[in-house]
Formats: sequence, structure tokens, C-alpha cells
Amino acid sequence: ECADEIHVATGVRIRQPVTAATAPRVRFGDSYVRSAPPSRSLIRRVTRTMRTRLHEAARPAVAGRDLAVVETLYLTGMRANELIHLDVDDLYPGKGATGQIHIRFGKGAYGSGPRVRWVPMLDGLRELLAWYTSKVRPRLQPRRSRALFVSATNGRLSYGAVQECLDRGLRVAHIKRGRFSLHRLRHARATHLFEAGMDLVAIQL
Repeated sequence: ECADEIHVATGVRIRQPVTAATAPRVRFGDSYVRSAPPSRSLIRRVTRTMRTRLHEAARPAVAGRDLAVVETLYLTGMRANELIHLDVDDLYPGKGATGQIHIRFGKGAYGSGPRVRWVPMLDGLRELLAWYTSKVRPRLQPRRSRALFVSATNGRLSYGAVQECLDRGLRVAHIKRGRFSLHRLRHARATHLFEAGMDLVAIQL
């Protein structure tokens, strides 16, 4: 929003809306720290390592699911609670140029209740989710569950379980959590899309 206000007031479009200097301050105890979201290269380092280590994983199906969870969170910019509620039937690979995901339990504004919206499968996400649903998810033995992302006990993932998916990916890549969190992936995607020239209004949808 600040970047948009600057553009309206000055006509100048800033390249990086969130930096170490402009990020909100988060208070821990009596001190303040500033923190920008993780960079595109750092996120790619995590996901590339997760891909290359799949064949080494003790539980390949879990490692594959973890990869799909992290990539889906980042490439769509959706919230973890929105991802948790996705069903297999919410994937529409033939809709639009890239395929679409139907989010039925999006966060509503000012307590208005769940907001429905569609998000595109950009940057290879359609192919990744096709691989996950056909090759990985059946190995997790979801039984009658229609949840897209299921746990090893066949239930829908919890918020904590989604955080564990990210944590395992970071450990595989030998990266400390630091600036990483589930919500920071959302902030990072918005920042990177803005840097790539996407309209701010389109990013906010």
C-alpha cells in the first residue's frame, strides 16, 4: 500500500516495496528488529534442494508432499489456513492459460466470513501439482479423504503440520528458519511479483 501511495503522489514506482530498511518492526522483549521476507534466490535454493534430495528421503512420499506444500504456498501466495482447506476437486488445471486453484475458504475482510477466489498456477505449479496428485498423494493412502494435502495418518494437514513441512525443507537445505515462516512466504511472493512488474491491485486480489 505504501508503494502505491508513493506512486500516486510522485509518479515514481519503487522497485522493492519491502527491504530491511522499510520492513515493519517486530518487537522481541525490549528490542526491535527489522526483517525483510526471504529472497527469491533463497527460496529457490530451498525448493531445488528439496527436489534433488527426494530420492534420498527416508519417506519419499512425505518429502514429495512437503515440496508440493512449500511450492504451493510460495507460488500462489495463499495463506496456510487456505491451503489446509484445499481439496483435490479445487484444482482446475484446464481453466485459463495456466490452470486455476479455487480457494473456498479465503480470509474475509473485517469478519465478513470466508471469501471465495481463484488463483493461477504460475511458474510450473500446474505440472508440480499434477505430479503430486498422481504419483505422491496416492502413496500417502488418503482413503476416503478428498483433502489435497494429507498427513501420514490420512487426515487433513493441520497448521502445525504445514509448518513442519517447511521446517523439514529448511533442514534439508541446511538453512536456519530466520526470516522464513509460512506467512513470510506470502510476503515474499507479493514482493517478487511486484519487482517483476505485476500491478499492485492484481497482487492484492
